[in-house]
Amino acid sequence: ACPEHGVSIHELEPRMFSFNNPFGACERCTGLGTFMQVDPALILPNKDLTIRKGAIKASGWYYAEGSISEMYYVGLGKEYGFTLDTPIKDMSAKAVNAILYGTGGKRIEMYRENEFGSNRYLNEFEGVVNNLERRFRETSSEWMKEGIATVMNGVNCPDCHGQRLKPTSLAVTVGG
Repeated sequence: ACPEHGVSIHELEPRMFSFNNPFGACERCTGLGTFMQVDPALILPNKDLTIRKGAIKASGWYYAEGSISEMYYVGLGKEYGFTLDTPIKDMSAKAVNAILYGTGGKRIEMYRENEFGSNRYLNEFEGVVNNLERRFRETSSEWMKEGIATVMNGVNCPDCHGQRLKPTSLAVTVGG
């Protein structure tokens, strides 16, 4: 135990040094060393396009008139100063960031019309990237996972840096 840093570990055992064992495996990547992460460059591959012309290439977030995604895009546009016909390259960095990563808890005003009339909503937006990563983790549908995986890449785990073990196991040294 380290009283200065508040870290303690159990007595050293071989299972602490096995990424195949939950006792030793990095908790973030479960011992794989890598994990799938949404790549914003794959969501917005052509920044010359507008949202209306299909700039956003992500499962569940393609533009369609009358869709939930359109409701979010129009609301974001009013809040961040763009329209569905503004090329992505001409949007402010703040607007693109809001589309990709959300409004950070800020609620935006949205409208939606359907056969029952029009409705006004005040809602925060989680962002396309955050939405896709959440749906990828939570779904049991292989079809949905395959669709979302088209905008994902494998990246090294930021906790173990690809070494697959818990930080406490990686901190153990022998002979210096």
